[in-house]
Amino acid sequence: VVGDRAHGLALTETTPGDRATFPKAMDQVVVNFKAYLPDGTKFDDTWARQQPFQFTVRLEQVMLGWDLGVLQMSLGERGMLRVPSALAFGSKGSGKIPPNSDLDFDIKLEQIIRRDKSCMIDNCPPPPPAGPAPSLAAATGAAPAGAAKAEAAVAGATAA
Repeated sequence: VVGDRAHGLALTETTPGDRATFPKAMDQVVVNFKAYLPDGTKFDDTWARQQPFQFTVRLEQVMLGWDLGVLQMSLGERGMLRVPSALAFGSKGSGKIPPNSDLDFDIKLEQIIRRDKSCMIDNCPPPPPAGPAPSLAAATGAAPAGAAKAEAAVAGATAA
C-alpha cells in the first residue's frame, strides 16, 4: 500500500505496471476506472461505457486525490485508490456522491501522454482523438469541492 497517511489517500496495487514509467505533473493520462461509494454502490464505470477517461495531471481537472494517486502509479498498473472526502468532493458532495464521502476507485493507468505528446515507451497505444476530454465533474455532476484547500494542506504537510 502506497499513500499519504496524513490525508488518508491510499493506493493498493492489484496488477503491477511496468514499474518504470510514471506520470509527471502536466502529463496527460488515460485511465479506466470503476468508482464506488463507501457502502459499495458503484456510481461510475468507464469500462462499462467503453470510454476511458483522460485528464492532465496537476492541472486541477480532477479531484486532488486523483492527481496525487495517479502520480504513484506506473504505466499499466491497476489498483484500488482510496480517496478521502477532503481530497474528493468534501462537505458539499456531488450529484450521486453524498457529502463527506470517502471514495474508492478500481483504477488502471492505461496511457501516459508526455507534454511533447510522445509516449516514453514504444508500445504505447496512439492517443485518443483530439477534443475536450470528459471530466470527472461531468461524470458525477459537479466539480470537486475544496481541491485548492486540500492541495494547500498537502503542500503544507510536505513542507514540514
